[in-house]
Amino acid sequence: MIGAIFLQQLLVKLDGMTDALITLPQIKSKIVTIHNQPVMLDRDLAEFYGVRTKRLNEAVKRNIERFPAKFRFQLTMQELNELVAVCDRFKPLKHSTNPPYAFTEQGVAMLSAVLRSSRAVEVSIKIMEAFVSMRHFLKNNAYLFEKFYQLGWFVVVRLVIEVKKWSRDLRVNDYAKNYRFTKI
Repeated sequence: MIGAIFLQQLLVKLDGMTDALITLPQIKSKIVTIHNQPVMLDRDLAEFYGVRTKRLNEAVKRNIERFPAKFRFQLTMQELNELVAVCDRFKPLKHSTNPPYAFTEQGVAMLSAVLRSSRAVEVSIKIMEAFVSMRHFLKNNAYLFEKFYQLGWFVVVRLVIEVKKWSRDLRVNDYAKNYRFTKI
């Protein structure tokens, strides 16, 4: 009985902590592009919803008619290996025997109905805001991205390196200006 009470209190504390900690930048950092569309992996969604990945996938399988292939798809082993090679945060999936599921924006929206909790609704709204924000960013900067493509990525990368150097030099100069030298 005491163990059950402790577990319930711990879950309430964890639930409250994760509610306050979920921010738009955190969500955006978990969105990846697979099959030329922005998606979130089941493990990241489970983390945000405060459930285990296995439980999230079980809920989806119980309501599979709500998740057509354009809402949710499973990565192939080759796609998983490429993802692990490109992103360090996916290293734990390297030796996974079951590739993760990827949920599109519509799949994320459907998850809130399947999980049926107020937390799921709140988290889904935040995730939807992140998808919309990213879509607006891409739409508003389409011209710039097209120019980058026309210039060639080499020129763009070179430009980014120069801007970083300039930024670093500016910070060093600001630091030297604010630092007072004293005689010993």
